[in-house]
Amino acid sequence: MKAAENPHQTRLEAALPAVLERIAATPGVYAALWCSSAARGEANAYSDLDFHALVSGDHRWRSNFMVDGVPVEVFHNPVRKVRAMFAAEDAATITMFA
Repeated sequence: MKAAENPHQTRLEAALPAVLERIAATPGVYAALWCSSAARGEANAYSDLDFHALVSGDHRWRSNFMVDGVPVEVFHNPVRKVRAMFAAEDAATITMFA
């Protein structure tokens, strides 16, 4: 099924501008990477929007929120910690960034 024919994909993509605005307004965030099934154009009824956000400082956290009925999950990670996860060949981190 093409993304244009997938109502789940369409719904998630419609929320992207508002989601990115909210992520960008988070103090310390200077980059965001959209990842997971919706980013690949493979959304289904259970998909959400997943992001990795690069942040200043040393604190890691995860945030969950809803935008227009779309669930969003953001993994906030300082650059040095992301580098360390890559150096340790952390499979989950590598997969999300791939």
